Amino acid sequence: MSERAFNDAKIQIRNMLKEAQYPQARIFATQLLKNYGNDAELLYLRGTACAHRAATQQAEKDLRAAISLQPKCIEYYLTLCNLLFSTGKFELAFGEFARVRNMAPRHPKIKAFAVALNGRNGKLDKALSKCEAEYKATHYKAIVADQLVSLYLIKAIFDWHARYQKRSLLFYATDIKQIENAEYFLDRIRLLPSISNMGRQKRAKLENLIAMSRRKRFDGFIGDRVISVLIVVVGVLVGGFIDLLYAFSAVASFFAFMRPNYIFNRSKIKHNKTVKGRFDTFLDLVYGEQIKSSSKIFNGIENPAFRMFTAHVLKSFLRSILLPLAVFAGFYKNFSVKHAVSFAVGVSLAVAIFAR
Repeated sequence: MSERAFNDAKIQIRNMLKEAQYPQARIFATQLLKNYGNDAELLYLRGTACAHRAATQQAEKDLRAAISLQPKCIEYYLTLCNLLFSTGKFELAFGEFARVRNMAPRHPKIKAFAVALNGRNGKLDKALSKCEAEYKATHYKAIVADQLVSLYLIKAIFDWHARYQKRSLLFYATDIKQIENAEYFLDRIRLLPSISNMGRQKRAKLENLIAMSRRKRFDGFIGDRVISVLIVVVGVLVGGFIDLLYAFSAVASFFAFMRPNYIFNRSKIKHNKTVKGRFDTFLDLVYGEQIKSSSKIFNGIENPAFRMFTAHVLKSFLRSILLPLAVFAGFYKNFSVKHAVSFAVGVSLAVAIFAR
């Protein structure tokens, strides 16, 4: 069979699937696979035919084989995700979706699938309603509780950023609203009267993910703290408006530069050209967001460790010069507008009182 005839045969199988001729499509695809060896599209087509004939094991096997041959095909992943979800393998389905979303987060098909899966009254909501009703009808059966825990877990972290590390899928919150949503579903899990050890492990996993995302760590270099201590000492000894302003800002920096992990997990944000966007860009600059070891200004430094050290030093130097503004930006970016305003008002009052 020529390449053109082979492609025509695959088109014929696709047409069979469109006309719901699933047995014929499966048989034809199997014959071609036997005669011409594994082909990603043929495996996908046979897997799709098998899925419609309830031959789910063969369908999953074929779809995974197609993905291994063509690992960047979005259609294969989404079809596998649909199959796994329809057979009650909710977490596996979500894992495949998270994997392909990580590959192409802005792809129209992936965005549409996300809405179909987790939109209002989407597949997840329908599965949840059905599972909750079954849970009550079976008098809180543990095996049904485990399915509920899986669905609550997926709903909790659906919008979190995911990436593979050592063949494991890791999830990271990037927004406080994501964490609050996860806490809501964690409370739902905690209210379940009977769950298995597996369910408890998943609950503990979600608790740990939330705790890790909320945890704060100092977003700076040792130089930030050394300079802050020196400024405090000089400010106290010398006095005066400018010195006290910097001294109080230096003390506040120990709190303002504590950044929650969910903010560390964000990618670099490009602000628009509105008034707020320009204000956010300005705060990024004074906070030192643009100073990273990967920045173009460090291209002349070949040693990665020295690049990082130089970036830390330059960032600390910038913050020390613009310390009151940098601290304001820290409270604004790492906490909230209220924290930033409270700092501005508080430090102004403190300077006014102590400068008399």
